Amino acid sequence: EYAGALMMGLVESGQLKRDDAIANFKIAAKQKPYCLMAIWLLAMDNATVGDFDAFMKNLYSVTTIASAPQRDPWQEAQQISNTLAISRYISSKW
Repeated sequence: EYAGALMMGLVESGQLKRDDAIANFKIAAKQKPYCLMAIWLLAMDNATVGDFDAFMKNLYSVTTIASAPQRDPWQEAQQISNTLAISRYISSKW
């Protein structure tokens, strides 16, 4: 569910469906390993629309989560990479 939400958010972002993308990023932000990327994407959206307070909040969340010890950072990075590869493939088919 969370990986799918992240992938759909990336696809929708590429299709300029901002509201749908944000909703999916918020879903993906609830589960590791997708939370780091989803929260980062939310922070970038906040910066784009000029919401500095939300940007700082999300940026702080990313740095806090990233600095916490991870069980297997290599596996989490690989899962995120795989998610991006799948998202790019789906985006190329639209």
